[in-house]
Amino acid sequence: MKKILISIVLILFATSFLWSESMIKLKKKDYRIVDSQDNYSVVGIEIINKKILSRLISEKNYIIVFSIDSDVFKAKDQTVLQASVPDNCDYIFFTDENGNIFIMDNKIKLYKIHDE
Repeated sequence: MKKILISIVLILFATSFLWSESMIKLKKKDYRIVDSQDNYSVVGIEIINKKILSRLISEKNYIIVFSIDSDVFKAKDQTVLQASVPDNCDYIFFTDENGNIFIMDNKIKLYKIHDE
């Protein structure tokens, strides 16, 4: 019985590890919106918090959570050549084929996914 329980715990741990995405939550003090177009369909965000910036650069496969006014949004990564958009998110940000985020001068661009 003990071996079965250990096996179940190991399987659950491995499954959650493989399928989980980390979440990077941006607080208002961590960033500022430096550019927005067409009612926030494209948002330029400058990352002010150096720890958050370091995480964005070093980690891969994460969700960015941020807010505009009082609304909370989620953004997921999207490789430039990928045809479909990820599920369960409001915005996408682009990465290269290795999962590295495109960031320039501490700024990232987020592109709103329009529901049709």
